[in-house]
Amino acid sequence: MFRKVICPNHAFFSHVFSKWVSYPPFRPLIGGLLIALIVWISDTTTYIGLGVPRIVEAFETPLPWYDWLVKTGMTGFTLGAGFKGGEVTPLFFTGATLGNALSTWIPLPLALLAGMGFVGVFSGATNTPMACTVMGMELFGVESGFYLALACLIAYLFSGRSSIYSAQNLEGKILIFPSKSFFSWSRWFKK
Repeated sequence: MFRKVICPNHAFFSHVFSKWVSYPPFRPLIGGLLIALIVWISDTTTYIGLGVPRIVEAFETPLPWYDWLVKTGMTGFTLGAGFKGGEVTPLFFTGATLGNALSTWIPLPLALLAGMGFVGVFSGATNTPMACTVMGMELFGVESGFYLALACLIAYLFSGRSSIYSAQNLEGKILIFPSKSFFSWSRWFKK
């Protein structure tokens, strides 16, 4: 998910910043000022920083459906402006709030869906379904293991050969939707 949603977002903003701001050290400065302006206009700091309080809220109370989408956009904008880091915790934020949003349509407990999103999105972004399932059981309890494993496996199967870790070798991974299939991401969205 990270590479399929945030990376095109990051690439878009990176292109915009490199086109309009020729001196690279000014890109993060201007990006930071724009983020500050967005925070000032929206009168909220929910979508900047690590977002740990919002992650905790995602397990306790229904949140606006768009939380995961705004955090994804803000993360892509920030990385596109030239700031470095910030991949893992935004994935946790995105996953937990996406799971929270899905609780409206999926008849499972809110905390379970937030936990499934938390580990599922990270599993898809890192291509590590077993490790993320174990991490989820450590964090959320063994009772939820089946559901966490299901979320991690589905995310893994749909993630393709991409990872937030560039050194990870995914050439041997069997793809559920090869690049030429009808359901392939690259068929509908050109790189």
